[in-house]
Amino acid sequence: MLVFGQRAWRFSVLLLGAASIVGIGCATISLPPDAPDAAEKQYLPAAERGELLSQYRLSMAYRFGTAGVPQNDALALRWLESAAGGLTDAQMALGDVFAYGQLGQPKRADDALRWWRKAAGQGDTDAQVYLAGQLEEGRVVAADLPEATRLYERAGRAGHRYARLKLARLIEAVAPEKALGWFAAAGAATDSERLRRRLSPEQLRRAEIFSATLRGDLK
Repeated sequence: MLVFGQRAWRFSVLLLGAASIVGIGCATISLPPDAPDAAEKQYLPAAERGELLSQYRLSMAYRFGTAGVPQNDALALRWLESAAGGLTDAQMALGDVFAYGQLGQPKRADDALRWWRKAAGQGDTDAQVYLAGQLEEGRVVAADLPEATRLYERAGRAGHRYARLKLARLIEAVAPEKALGWFAAAGAATDSERLRRRLSPEQLRRAEIFSATLRGDLK
């Protein structure tokens, strides 16, 4: 699987004439393989009409020289920026372009963060989890653990199980009672048992109260 930047998640482009976008969590977009001349006959006319998904796929075609067009970073960037006006996948991919210096662009962390936040702000839980991970690690953009925590919780409350696990691990040291509730919500039995053995009876009592409240909120 070939991905933008270092992210192994939703943006999967198969070379040699096949491309697809595979979602994780609750958001999935599945596309048929590209025809050899799909860019010229299908994507370009639709992209010029303003169809965002066609703009995104045309960008991918130029990015990798597939679907009947030569590789062209400038055109890939042009169509990706156009699709990013409203397509979350394109916003995330454009963030990676600036984060990792792709498509002939210099690395610009501020622009990367702006596009990732735009995608996350539209309610895309995968985008929220990815941005939270970037803010937690602090390798590409400055670390911001409070914002990462909020993003994990937002995605977790929307049903993203991996976000629940990440949130629990992030807050375990400072809020173990809440962490136990989020481990349970994530279905992380091993982590739950490990943490449970560390808690006092009083902490376990508070954890049970929080877990019951959380279960009610997540229904």
